[in-house]
Amino acid sequence: MLVLVADDGPQVSQLVMEHPMLAVGAPLTQRTLRKIAVEHLVRLGVAQLRRPATIVDAERGWYTVEGIDGIWGGRVVREGRGSRTSDDRLAQVTEIYMRAVADGRPPVQAVSTELPCSRSHAGRLVAQARAVGRLSLTSPGRASTAEVQELARVHDLA
Repeated sequence: MLVLVADDGPQVSQLVMEHPMLAVGAPLTQRTLRKIAVEHLVRLGVAQLRRPATIVDAERGWYTVEGIDGIWGGRVVREGRGSRTSDDRLAQVTEIYMRAVADGRPPVQAVSTELPCSRSHAGRLVAQARAVGRLSLTSPGRASTAEVQELARVHDLA
């Protein structure tokens, strides 16, 4: 059963009934289906939903569910309003930003293109990277280049 939850509440989007032995067993009939209590199906579904799930790969939307073998896919897990941006994500933003500055490209636009995300969200990610000290403070409209100059100096020494 696929249940979509929206502002109007839960809606059954898809219901698939299969015989466990597929074509070998007796066919599913209306009489058989009427014997299945909807409340029982809902209880089974809620029990499945209450199992702890662990995100395996947020970029792809992959997760595992406790007690069920395999990796499942869903929609991509996105950072929402009020959630904390992970350190790995901020490190990725910093790397993209620094590479763009070194190449002479607009850094926030580079972050937006490579992640991908909107230009405004990329700007917020860059601001978060600055706030935690991954990027140096700068004047509005000017890319920070202190780290790029340091990288160039280190590269020249090598």
